[in-house]
Amino acid sequence: MKYFSEGLVLGVAQFEGVIDGEKIDSNSVFVQVDIDPKSGKGFRSVARKAESADVVKSVLHNTFPFEATFELTEMASKSKEQLVITKITPKRAVPKVA
Repeated sequence: MKYFSEGLVLGVAQFEGVIDGEKIDSNSVFVQVDIDPKSGKGFRSVARKAESADVVKSVLHNTFPFEATFELTEMASKSKEQLVITKITPKRAVPKVA
């Protein structure tokens, strides 16, 4: 299934390489989410899995943080399911909060 969402991208991280003979392509997009008002107040950063390094590389030229539209796909394995970011479309830069 495909989903679309909007949010604030705080940062990205990527690793492409070989460890112990195994090819690794690990990519994360750090997005801002609301804290449940029953247990706190404000926002926090959550790491969301990106489908590939290309998703992360496509936004490296932007000034962080920035507002964006996300395309997500639901993926499942035998033991878990997760939403994976397949595309990020930047909208505008947002001033950093000190």
